[in-house]
Amino acid sequence: MNGKRRKFSPAHEVFKKLGNLGLLGLTKPEAYGGAGLDYSYGVAMAEALGHIDCGGVPMAIGVQTDMCTPALARFGSDELKREFLAPAIAGDSVGCIGVSEPGAGSDVASIKSHARKDGGDYVISGQKMWITNSLQADWMCMLVNTGEGPVHKNKSLVMVPMDCKGIEKARKIRKIGMNSSDTGLIYFDDVRVPQRYLIGTEGAGFTYQMMQFQEERLWCAASCIQSLSNCIAWTVEWAQERKLLVPPWPTSSGCSSSWPK
Repeated sequence: MNGKRRKFSPAHEVFKKLGNLGLLGLTKPEAYGGAGLDYSYGVAMAEALGHIDCGGVPMAIGVQTDMCTPALARFGSDELKREFLAPAIAGDSVGCIGVSEPGAGSDVASIKSHARKDGGDYVISGQKMWITNSLQADWMCMLVNTGEGPVHKNKSLVMVPMDCKGIEKARKIRKIGMNSSDTGLIYFDDVRVPQRYLIGTEGAGFTYQMMQFQEERLWCAASCIQSLSNCIAWTVEWAQERKLLVPPWPTSSGCSSSWPK
């Protein structure tokens, strides 16, 4: 980058190397380039990534493998999986998951982004915040409100190409860590995508996302094992090397002449 400091890790370059090694689809269907293995292999990979002395790069990889693709792989149509999942497994595209918003982080049911139908399209408006990989992503698996019913039954997951008209990648969010990860604020202003980009059943998005979160949380836990082990080892090392100046014990009268009075 002409000697300039890189703003974040090059996801496309890194992911393509991982894709060539077959590491981006360990648990994904073989029909789309995956290995078709059980989730224990994904956990093993997450634990191995935890040995990297950097949090942002492994997290970006985890988003690709265990956060933005599980619902697509499980509930997406064959057409969607060939268009979005297969390139993600190969490392030819970068994905992100669009759930959190300025007013809805942990409270997923409170998201405000919405999609209305117009002909054969969804027209999406709203914003997403704290979205990992979003500034480099080719597509987003986006949770949006597609109806007016109960908040747990009016949401859908929709695949949104990030080069669509009306998408503004506003800025990289400044953080106190994970600085190699591009965490973005994204605006959507009447963004049109075909209704065939819907994952599974309309209105089932909240349930699908909770299922994705199960894989995401397990991935996060496995990836932290080595970091936590390091913390314990560093603490033991520090405690063994620390030198303490121990004052004399108090006398039976309860005071010592060497202690401050």
